[in-house]
Parts: sequence; C-alpha cells; structure tokens
Amino acid sequence: MHSKTKTPFYSAWWFLVICLLAVLYASSIVLIPVLDKDLKGKFSAPEKVTYTWTDESGVEHYSDIKPNVPADRIKAEPIMRKPSTVDRIEKTTLHTARKAKPILGPVLLMVMAAVVVLKGLKGTAGLIKTTRARLGRRSFERAMGKCVKMTDDFAAILKSGRIGKDNYATELGNIRAALEKLSARPLALDYQYRTVVEHLRLAFETYVDCLSLWDVESQRDIVMGKMNVFINKYPTLIDKTTGIKGPLPVAELRQAARATLWEYAEGYVVQAGRLYGRLISPEGPDEPK
Repeated sequence: MHSKTKTPFYSAWWFLVICLLAVLYASSIVLIPVLDKDLKGKFSAPEKVTYTWTDESGVEHYSDIKPNVPADRIKAEPIMRKPSTVDRIEKTTLHTARKAKPILGPVLLMVMAAVVVLKGLKGTAGLIKTTRARLGRRSFERAMGKCVKMTDDFAAILKSGRIGKDNYATELGNIRAALEKLSARPLALDYQYRTVVEHLRLAFETYVDCLSLWDVESQRDIVMGKMNVFINKYPTLIDKTTGIKGPLPVAELRQAARATLWEYAEGYVVQAGRLYGRLISPEGPDEPK
C-alpha cells in the first residue's frame, strides 16, 4: 500500500498566507513612524524671523539678523519646496500603511484562529475515520472468527458420524448465511482477509457437493453419470470408494464418498483456521507479496 506524502507545513497555503499578513502588518508598524518623521522633516520648514526698522531718513529696513537699533520682530512665511517623486511615493505609502494597519491586525488573528480551528477539525475527522476503520475491522474479524468456528464445529460433528441428511442441510444453511454476510462486506476483498474467506468458501462448496453424493447408488454413477465432474475436483474419490474386490456396497460407498469430501473440506477449514489465527496474532498478518 502506498502511503500519502505529507506536505511540509512551510509549503502549505495557510502558512504562506499567515507569513504574508504578518510581514505586511509588521511593515506597517515600522514604516508609519519612519515615514512620518521623514516627511515632517522635509516639508515642515523652520520658522523664519525677520526684523524691520525705519532710520532717521524714513527708509524702511529688513534683516534676518537683529540690528543694534530698536526693530520690530516679524515672522516671514517659509518657502516650501516642491515634492519629488520619492516624496510622493513615501506619502502614498504612509497613507496606505495608516489605513491598512487597523485591518491587518484583526485579519491576521482571524486567519490564525481559522487555521487552528480547521486543523483541529481535520485532526478530529482523521481520528474519527481511523477509529471507525479500526472498529470496522474488529467487527469483521469477529464475524470471520464466527464463520471459522462454525465450519470447525461442523467438521467435528461430521467426524463423529452422527448426523443425518436433514440436519446436515440445516447446519450447512446456517454456515451459508454467515458466509454470505461475511463475503458481502467490503473488507472481504482486503488482502489480509480474502484468503481466509476463500478457504471458507471452498470448504462450504465441498460440503454442498457432498449433498449431491449423499444418496449415490453406485460407483458407476460417479464415473459415468452426471456426478463424474467430482472426479476432477476430488482425485481420491474413486480410490476411496473402491474396495479390494471392486466398488464398495451401496452403504459403504455412500459413507466413503461423504468421508472423502469431508476430508477435502476439513483441509480447507484447517487452513482457514491457521490463517485466521495468524491474522489476529500479536505479530499481525503477513504482508502481501
């Protein structure tokens, strides 16, 4: 199974957005006082003081330097220089930063909170999904264990030889119902479980074939009749139904035919039990090859 590559957090969209907002917010905090001070220094010219007085001849004088004679002190309007392109850019940047700063802070906090919430929800959803999958597997393994035990108990009953055709069919119907429910679940196709399910299905099919041979009349029916398909499926069937002097009598023939198929079925049951035991062992199942 291929594992999904996890994207590094520094490549995630939310991390890049947070970094961008943080840089813009920090820039606005730093730029506002710097630009404000720079622009005030450029366009706030110092006060210019001029002195004026009238001499004995009635001539009015002006000077930036205070004279030795009585003079009136007046303020002159400073000459403002024309803003340059750099000044206009700085002024626009300052205006934009002042407008953006009150917005960037709350937006940054909201994005960070949203990421935390989304990450929390994603983690919770992942935990729920993992827990649900684990519980589903446990439920499936319990159902599989039930099927394995049913077939194993059925094989033990058959060994005793104390079962009639009607009881045999009834027990087989119960196994069929449990196996059909198990096979209908999606996990039955999982590599860990499909081999166990397949062995249980083969055992069940063998037990069903036994019903067809239950009332066989002679070995000739097996060799030349409609039952000859069983010769290829169960190679030892002819040998097991043949005695020293030839085909067995009907009663012994039927018992031998049943015992032969039960032996094949028991092999599948035993293998299913071993695989199931390995599956639920602490070491866990084998990996698919």
